[in-house]
Order: sequence, then structure tokens, then C-alpha cells
Amino acid sequence: MGNSTPYTPEERVFPKARTDQIVQQPAGDELLIYDLRKNVAHNLDASAAEIWKLCDGNRSVSAIAAGLGSDQGAEVSKEFVIRGLEQLQNVELLEDSSLRIGRRTVIAGALPMLAAVPVVLTLKAPLAAQQQSCVPNGGNCDVDANCCEFFCADGVCIGKAKIKVEETGTAEDRKAGKKKTKIYIER
Repeated sequence: MGNSTPYTPEERVFPKARTDQIVQQPAGDELLIYDLRKNVAHNLDASAAEIWKLCDGNRSVSAIAAGLGSDQGAEVSKEFVIRGLEQLQNVELLEDSSLRIGRRTVIAGALPMLAAVPVVLTLKAPLAAQQQSCVPNGGNCDVDANCCEFFCADGVCIGKAKIKVEETGTAEDRKAGKKKTKIYIER
């Protein structure tokens, strides 16, 4: 048989960032990605953002680690890149969702670098019906339309409010026709 170079499993993987139905916005050294297909937002920290940007479908895990290392001016392990790729795959930001890198490869190098892992935070956007939901009684509000029941008073939703009328002043004031009335909402 011919002379063949042995490749590790991660050397046969060429991850590609998914770009269809994706909106991206840099935020400092982080990257905000909105997935129009799933209606979710992802916040990639600096490392995860760089890994995602280097996933062009032509680079292996080692090449991504080398590219990330040259950008950061430090050596970056393949295990670090694999952890980032796994997170990107879990939130479907890679085109090939069948990215399979041996768990043993990750576990073998994971212990020394558990404190330093690329981070992808995901936030599901509310559905249109949820965006228009009302504020329950006792919740904060700006206008009556925010409240489920009745109205907004002093920044608080009031439902089935009791309006209290109280006469104030002294007996002499009342005899003299100088009646004072205080009206307030009882919560």
C-alpha cells in the first residue's frame, strides 16, 4: 500500500459557518448573531466569534486554532477550538450539523482548560403574541394600555381599584362651608 499520513479525526473536519438567514452585528470584540430561521439571538464572546469567522469550510480544526492563535498572539489548543465548534454546532451556527469530533479528543485535553472556554449565549426572541402581552396588576406600567385590567396609576397597574373619598379639614372649616375633599386610589 502507499505511504499515507495519519490524520486525527479533527483534521478531516472542515467546519463552515452558516450564513443563510443570519444577521450579524459586531459589539466590541463580541458578535451578536440573530438567526431569522429559529428566531433566536446569540451572543458570541470574542473567542467564539473568531472561531465562527474562521469557519470557512476550507480550514481544519488545527488551521482554525493556528489562525485564532495568530490573531491573539498566543498558542491556542485544538481542544479549545473543538469546544467552541461544539457550542456553535449546538446552536446550529455551523452549516454541517453532522460535525463529529471524538469526545475522547475533547475530554483528553479538557481538564487543563475548563476555565477558558469560548462562550455562546442564546436568547429566544418572544413570539409576536408574547410581545403584546399585558402587565398584571401590581406590575410596572407607563400607560393604561400596558395593563391587563383597568389602568396605570403612578407607574403601577391597578385592577379593580377602589377610589376613596375622604373629607379633610376641621369642624369649623366644614361649618364655614370650607369643605376639603381628598380623593385617592387605594391599592
